[in-house]
Amino acid sequence: MFLLALAAPTTAAADGVVVGGAMRFAADEAAFIGGFGGVAVEVWGMEPYGYLSHDADVWAIQAGIAIPVIRLDVARVLLRFGTSTPVSGPAVEPDINATVGAGVRIGRRFGFVASVDHARAFTQSRAGLFVGW
Repeated sequence: MFLLALAAPTTAAADGVVVGGAMRFAADEAAFIGGFGGVAVEVWGMEPYGYLSHDADVWAIQAGIAIPVIRLDVARVLLRFGTSTPVSGPAVEPDINATVGAGVRIGRRFGFVASVDHARAFTQSRAGLFVGW
């Protein structure tokens, strides 16, 4: 799949998207609903991203890279590799957690985005809207 991403047309900083919406954070038997916002920018066929999220009184930063494995005119399917780090909230101990996941984006300049990222101790599900430039 990684080779498919490399074979796709590449650009040197083509465009970016601003996304935001609702998320669900699930760890062990507890699950919390929150919100997130962030930016992804296409660089040489891959999309570095960064999110700020809030759920259960905890603020967290997620960062990583998404690799498109299907790139259609109005839809993309992406593999996601990144980290998640809580930065403030009750009993927060900053800890970098590696995450892996998948996502889909439907639309050209405006559309819908959804993703699931999984770490050893938790799973984050996101859905929302994006605006591209």
